[in-house]
Amino acid sequence: MTLTSPGCPVAEMVLNMAEAAIMERLPGRKVKVNLVWEPFWTPDRVNEEGRKKLQEIYGYDFVGEWLKRQRGD
Repeated sequence: MTLTSPGCPVAEMVLNMAEAAIMERLPGRKVKVNLVWEPFWTPDRVNEEGRKKLQEIYGYDFVGEWLKRQRGD
């Protein structure tokens, strides 16, 4: 798993939540989520469902806007 920033103040909480969610779906299995920094996280890694949820929260498609800036639109 990767995060948006190496200095993320909630990194430990996010890792614990990810492990708990996986353990809930795979009871009895040992789960260990590893934190990695490659590949570097960018907004284009957000799937369609995530984009829709973020758009509901923020009122615009920030992933689409980020992609436009990357292309120079």
